[in-house]
Amino acid sequence: MRGIFRYARLAALLLSLLYILPSCVEEQGSEQGTYGSVQFRVVNSLALDTKAEVSSLDRLSDAHKIKVVMMRNGYTITQTIPLSCKDEDSGDYGVQSDRLSLLCGDYTIEGFYLYDALDNLLISVIDVDDKDFSVVENGLTLKELGVSATGWGRVSFNLVKDFVQTRAASGASYPFSKIRLVDICVRNSFSGKEYTLNKVKVSIKDRYDEDGRMTTYAVCDTIAKLPRGNYNIWSYSTYSDAAGRSRIETRTLGTGAASFTVEPFELAKDVEIPVKLAENAEYIKDYIALKEIWEAMDGPSWSVKWNFNRDIDLWGDQAGVTLGSDGRVITLNLSDFGIKGVVPDAIGQLTACQVLYLGNHNEAIGGYPDTTPISQMSAEQKRAFRMDYHHRVLERDVREDMSEPLVKGINADSLQRPVLKNNDRINLKDINFGILTNGVTGISRALARLGNLQQLYIANSPIRTEDFFVDVKPDSPFYGERLSWADMEALTDIEIYNCRNLTGLPLEMLTQLPDI
Repeated sequence: MRGIFRYARLAALLLSLLYILPSCVEEQGSEQGTYGSVQFRVVNSLALDTKAEVSSLDRLSDAHKIKVVMMRNGYTITQTIPLSCKDEDSGDYGVQSDRLSLLCGDYTIEGFYLYDALDNLLISVIDVDDKDFSVVENGLTLKELGVSATGWGRVSFNLVKDFVQTRAASGASYPFSKIRLVDICVRNSFSGKEYTLNKVKVSIKDRYDEDGRMTTYAVCDTIAKLPRGNYNIWSYSTYSDAAGRSRIETRTLGTGAASFTVEPFELAKDVEIPVKLAENAEYIKDYIALKEIWEAMDGPSWSVKWNFNRDIDLWGDQAGVTLGSDGRVITLNLSDFGIKGVVPDAIGQLTACQVLYLGNHNEAIGGYPDTTPISQMSAEQKRAFRMDYHHRVLERDVREDMSEPLVKGINADSLQRPVLKNNDRINLKDINFGILTNGVTGISRALARLGNLQQLYIANSPIRTEDFFVDVKPDSPFYGERLSWADMEALTDIEIYNCRNLTGLPLEMLTQLPDI
């Protein structure tokens, strides 16, 4: 009886549930059908108005979450949603929230909060310009929220040459073309905050002015991002290798040396960083000496043209000139150029020069003999180099000039020494005795300053014994110096060839050289 009563109560309960359930399901289904979505996009007000007041928010891309406080039908709704952006650059313009599902209807935004990746509050905004939005059934509403951040712009840099002409200011003594990387430090003029770009790659480019004068500059391959404001190029460091291990110099420019302005979302293009170069650097003195040699020896009439219509630090880039890693002249080959007159006192500036050609016995077959310093040759290379004239000339069999049938006849006769033709030996197309190819009439005694010179060649010139060496002029910077051939300890190889006016060798030099 008790069990029947229990089952009767359970049945009554089930009947009552069946009566109530349809209305609950209908109401719930009705609520589900009135949902839509909203997506918030937080934009930088400066993107629309660059004069907008800047808030304490540095970069909009630092915001990773937004908490939005909204009102609907008198009820307050608070939702925290993640924010994201495609990349840091696009994030400066705006960040976008995930989709938020809300009941359909009209909403009013009371304010919002932005947080960083660690949930630290970045900024709170109560005064929202456009507060209202609506959510429609099964639709997506995009709601834009403006916030004023600092606003970042972009900057590209070029390195330009700034030649220092006064003794009071010091400049770098290395060639501009040696720069491979640069560190750039800029300072905000108002806040004093510094921003540094490290190990920026540079590439050397040519540029010509209206008169055709060439200069070079270095283009930095990195575009920097900086908050808006006024800046100075504060300092730079240059490197000579692509890995940034070999620093050449670090220089502080300070206030006023080079200034520029960064505007939000704009590119400050080709801001110039002046790299100070010293005109009294030894390598530039070498180039000035090259021009003096060119002018003194009828350079405009040479068969090979030299170009000085460019920056002074580019004067070393000439035919017949080899430069070392420090930019100094290490070989000078003027063979077959048609040089004339006395080699001037300027030759004494080329103290790093190791090989000097004022003509050679091979001019007609190339004019550019091996300019490798003798100290860098192997024993076999030295022997071949020093025996070149002997091999080409002294070993030459005059019967090599005979016609092919005659040569064959001689070689067929076992009683005669065979004719062994060697195409490397000198022939009528080469420089033979008495034929002159230049007009060198003398050499300044300033040549004795070249303590690193290893090879000296003088050939095919009208130089005379009594005028072989010429005294240094009083207006020369080397006038009054103690000049001694005995100081040329590296000079081991000298060739004097086909100088038909010589009645004797320059014994004043040859007898004093320590290791000729």
